[in-house]
Amino acid sequence: MTQLQTEEGVVRVPAGTWNVDPATCHAQNHAIVHQPTGRRLGFGELVKVAADLPLPSADHLQLRFKPPAARRYVDKPVPIVDLADIVRGRATYGIDVVVSGLKPNADSFVKGVLFAARLDQSASTSVACP
Repeated sequence: MTQLQTEEGVVRVPAGTWNVDPATCHAQNHAIVHQPTGRRLGFGELVKVAADLPLPSADHLQLRFKPPAARRYVDKPVPIVDLADIVRGRATYGIDVVVSGLKPNADSFVKGVLFAARLDQSASTSVACP
C-alpha cells in the first residue's frame, strides 16, 4: 500500500510541498490542483514525492466522493463509437488485421496446437500423470 492509495494522501503530498491547506487542493485531469493559485502537480510527479512518506493510520482516513455534478465518467452514459459497425458485422478486430510479411495467426496457431498435442501424447506414455 502506498501513500497514493488514499485521497487524503494524494492531496496531502502537494499541500505539504506547497505549504498550503489540503482542503484547498483537489484532483483534476490527472493532477492535484491548488485552487487559489492554480498550481498543479501531476500524478507522476506525485508518486516520486509520496513514495518516501509514511502511511497515515487507518482511523485517520475518511472517504470523500465528488458530488454528482462534478463527476466526468461515473453515472454518465458513454457512447460506443463503433457500435453500428459491431452490430452490422463490419467492425475490425485485432485478429482481422493483416500485416504484410506476417504469417496468418490461424495457421501458426493450428501448427502450434498440433505440435503440442504430439508432445502431450508422447509424454503421457512415459510419464505417469497424477
